[in-house]
Amino acid sequence: AMKLLYTIKGINDLECALALAAEVKAEVGLTPDYIETDKGERVRYDRADFKRLEKGDIGDSDYIDRHRFLAD
Repeated sequence: AMKLLYTIKGINDLECALALAAEVKAEVGLTPDYIETDKGERVRYDRADFKRLEKGDIGDSDYIDRHRFLAD
């Protein structure tokens, strides 16, 4: 499988990165394998918890704990 990687400068906020992932999914149907934070933490995109994060029901650390991506 091919991989296409982007480094997005100017986005230092997990919520903004997740919003961008949601937009790409809505427009072209692609979901990232993972999102890497500025601290090097890798997380999977999860729409339901992204919505909870947007509403303030959970925080960044909660999202990261729930969706941490561990490479095989």
